[in-house]
Amino acid sequence: MHEELKLDWTYGFSPACGIHFLTPQLLLYTASNIAVLFDTTRRTQRLLRDAHGGHNAPITCCCTAVCRSSDCIFVATADDVERICVWKLLDAKTLLKPTLLCCFRHGGNYKCAAMALSSDGNFIGAIVCQLLEEDDDNEHKNSQDLMVIQRLKIWDLRRDVAASIKNDAQWNNSDGYHCPLLYASEVVATVFGEGKTNNHASMTGNSCLLLHTSLEFSPSSSLQAGDNSTDGCSLSWELVSNNSSEVCFWGLTITETVAAAGDKEPDEIISKRLTAVRPSISKQANALFAPQQYCFLRSFYLPSTTRVLTSTKCGDLIVWDFRRAMRAEADNLTENDACSEVDRVFVKCMKTINKGTIVGVRIMDHHIVIAGKDEILIYDFDIWLEAWFDNTMEIGPIAGFDVVASPLLRDLDTVSEKTTATSHLDVDVPVFALATKDKKIVLASVSNSSEKCLSFRTLVEAVDDFGVSVDFHASGEKFVVAYPTGKIQVWDSRNHSLLSSHAIDIHGQLKVMKYLESPRNSSVLAVGTTVGNLHLIDLEDDRHPGQIMTSGDSSEITIIHSSNDDKWISVAKSNGHVALYQQCMVERNSRFSPSGLKLEYIGRCKCHSADIIGFNFSKDCNGGEILMSAAKDNTIVKFDLDKCSIAVRLHLYGNPTCVERESSVI
Repeated sequence: MHEELKLDWTYGFSPACGIHFLTPQLLLYTASNIAVLFDTTRRTQRLLRDAHGGHNAPITCCCTAVCRSSDCIFVATADDVERICVWKLLDAKTLLKPTLLCCFRHGGNYKCAAMALSSDGNFIGAIVCQLLEEDDDNEHKNSQDLMVIQRLKIWDLRRDVAASIKNDAQWNNSDGYHCPLLYASEVVATVFGEGKTNNHASMTGNSCLLLHTSLEFSPSSSLQAGDNSTDGCSLSWELVSNNSSEVCFWGLTITETVAAAGDKEPDEIISKRLTAVRPSISKQANALFAPQQYCFLRSFYLPSTTRVLTSTKCGDLIVWDFRRAMRAEADNLTENDACSEVDRVFVKCMKTINKGTIVGVRIMDHHIVIAGKDEILIYDFDIWLEAWFDNTMEIGPIAGFDVVASPLLRDLDTVSEKTTATSHLDVDVPVFALATKDKKIVLASVSNSSEKCLSFRTLVEAVDDFGVSVDFHASGEKFVVAYPTGKIQVWDSRNHSLLSSHAIDIHGQLKVMKYLESPRNSSVLAVGTTVGNLHLIDLEDDRHPGQIMTSGDSSEITIIHSSNDDKWISVAKSNGHVALYQQCMVERNSRFSPSGLKLEYIGRCKCHSADIIGFNFSKDCNGGEILMSAAKDNTIVKFDLDKCSIAVRLHLYGNPTCVERESSVI
């Protein structure tokens, strides 16, 4: 019986979903299709994936909710193939194993653009969008116009939990997902935005102004039960969403009947009412600021107030009064009064970041924390500046962040004594998790309560995109990741940390890489390029260009394989050729081989007519050294390394099997 492989650790992170503090010690981030819970004190990971749920595609949205009453943390993630997973941490203090609460699809071939959880964790909302092609008539046949359809959906997670208890033995639904029958019941689905874009490629540019990418529940959204079973219960929410050009306030009320005792049918929705208000910035503000400055990023509620803040790309904060927005939709208001209330929803606009855009905004106790690319500012709820930190340039430009108030991480070693921070905070020590432009996660804290200077500790090292080759050292204690540009990273596989990074000057682009064992040096790599060169690189002296071997043609190298003792090295070329090299020892620190290792080119042979898929070094029955190669042309070739000749070629065409012997010399 084969043992199933289990994922043990993930390296790097995906910046698209940001980083989130769940507790002062627990950090949430995503890495491709995995959500990671990272303990910042123990440097351990918990991966949100089990046998019945998880994502098989990159995660595009992530949101969290901390329920104070039940001491639970809820995490929701969505990928780009319509799947949403909701996880529940049963005990936020002891960090018990996360439980998959539900896993479902939002349906309709829509992509999730934004997602939010209610503060009690009972409801989840999502904004999903779909691109529809225009009519295929003569007028639009070559225009490539697309229609953007967006829907606001809200699901009741309490019903899903009940369904999982009733159907705990059934783990397959109609769509083939291996999860309990936990299709979240859709409470409301309404189209709230349509617009044309020039083409599909421009969806990431200025033409996607109508795509809402931010959604948040109001902290006052609640479940209000009726006095008796006949009254039922009332569900009411207030939400805010925005795209780059408008902010939308939503009010939703749903009245349900209460199911009779023993009734297995779900509660029946008897009425629902959805209201929407889209306020505009006042004429006075437009006179002071150019309209193009208002490129909205994210909207969020201020706890215990009636205010909503919207961050902008130009560094401003827009303040709205959402109570006036809800009052504008009241039934008893006249049209003039309703328009007047909408006009008064906008309160003011405040400049926060003088240069650059706002990277992120978070609420910490009764303070607003704003991060720019090279500074962090802390305001009170009246948008008065209380503290700022501008020594973050030590770690590079900030791409994302989160903050938590904690007294537990005050003893971090200070990286630099330089600081220009001033603070008058009356809260616990703020701890920041900063995601940098080069995809690192750095923990920053105030190390001295009097000076309020930030000190830094790297939690997650950067892993670049498009790594093309990975190879473990023979000891298993470290491994190497290679990139097309010639960048090479050496990682500690036990401590999960980056040991070193190298930039190798190579001909062409790096294609494959292989660790070589040398009696004198354990840091020698054989690197193959797209122009057919084989480079011998000493990582302990990467300033030296190393040995460069050619193999007679410029076809790219696809495979590098070595014998157990690294005496022989075989190289596969994209044209079906096999090149053979042999190691020989020379004087260490030689001009041409500082590592003391040198390769001797033996020769090459065209023994396959298709791509080679693998090699294998071994010994025959007489103790002679042989090399076996297999290719996609259904041939297997046996090389006699002692005689440097092809011993056997097998043609695998089904029936019969043909064996040929040739004496061509490599």
